[in-house]
Amino acid sequence: MGKSYKNISNTLDQNNKNTHLSRSPNFEILRVLAMLFIVFWHFNIHGIMHNLSGKAIFVIYKSPISYINYFLSEYIMIICSISVNCYVLISGYFLVKIPFKFNRITKIWFQTLFYSIIICITFHIFMPNTIGIKEIMKSCTPIRSNEYWFITKYLGMIALSPLLSKIAIVITKKEYKILLLILSILNITFYSNIPFGNIYGGPNSLMWFIFLFFVAGYIRLYKFSLPKWNYGILFTLFSFIIFLTIISKALIEVIILKNNISYMGISYNGLCFFLSLFLFLWFQKHNFKKNIINDLIVKIAPYTLGIYLIHDNRYMRSFLWYSGIDFDKYLNSSLLIPLMFSFSIGIFLACAFIDFIRSKIFIYLQINTLIDFTNSRLEKFSKKIFLIIDKNT
Repeated sequence: MGKSYKNISNTLDQNNKNTHLSRSPNFEILRVLAMLFIVFWHFNIHGIMHNLSGKAIFVIYKSPISYINYFLSEYIMIICSISVNCYVLISGYFLVKIPFKFNRITKIWFQTLFYSIIICITFHIFMPNTIGIKEIMKSCTPIRSNEYWFITKYLGMIALSPLLSKIAIVITKKEYKILLLILSILNITFYSNIPFGNIYGGPNSLMWFIFLFFVAGYIRLYKFSLPKWNYGILFTLFSFIIFLTIISKALIEVIILKNNISYMGISYNGLCFFLSLFLFLWFQKHNFKKNIINDLIVKIAPYTLGIYLIHDNRYMRSFLWYSGIDFDKYLNSSLLIPLMFSFSIGIFLACAFIDFIRSKIFIYLQINTLIDFTNSRLEKFSKKIFLIIDKNT
């Protein structure tokens, strides 16, 4: 055991370097952009919308600048909601053609467990009356307790990825198109739960992630592209349609229905799915020049998951959004949008730096070595299980 453990340790850094170099700069930049969008999304969904929960928006927004804040924050929130789709599309694009490795699950699991426990204990130290032993014990099972809904569903998709990939490769192109058509009908919701809403899954479900996996897989396997169309133009067009939808909805609610203005809250689906698809295709085709800025963005990419795990932890979320900012003060102020950008970018950079420190801690404490040792044992165990299954079939 000790010898195997040491051998894995010696090859760890080189494996990480090779993995990093094999990644496409295009998608690494998209990954960073998507995570920044997620922070913006949380500023709106956990900050502004949570603050407005149960309040009459029509009463709160009292001035011209406040209505501008409403339309811009709603628009930014919807545009940024494409981030989750982009993350899953990137994964599906690569997973469909590479062998399954347990390290894709174990690395995420260890990192998630680390932040779940550390953040919970930290808040317990400063708020012992609020967070007790029960909460600390719950933090030890972040996947089972759905502490991070995205991680729970994402790991489920990765676990299924070898079978999903086999389906994608074995079926014919025509069958693949039929599969995508059926999954589209079952998953995509345009308005008011049409056609099926969340009956078969919904945008926060494993079913939605599987749908995105097959979409990205089709793009990779059949080199899907629309050469006569400009994805940037399509993205701009759909963005404009969404903005018109926001304005139209507000006017209908106030003038015709005599109701308060409400937020749409599309949440990854409908038009947002097409926005994320066009942005993904644009990044796939675009060639980024090698320069200082792009190189810096690519270097940040390995820490994007940590940014999510830190700032969207339930206790950190409460600290940042529910008590960290007096949103009532800014809703009728011209400082709301500048605050959104500065605060979100600040959180993004701070969490990236924290995860950079975490990566060094993992190396120093040989946690990465433990992860790779665990992977090797899981690989051997899975082979034994498959042999048993083969003998009994």
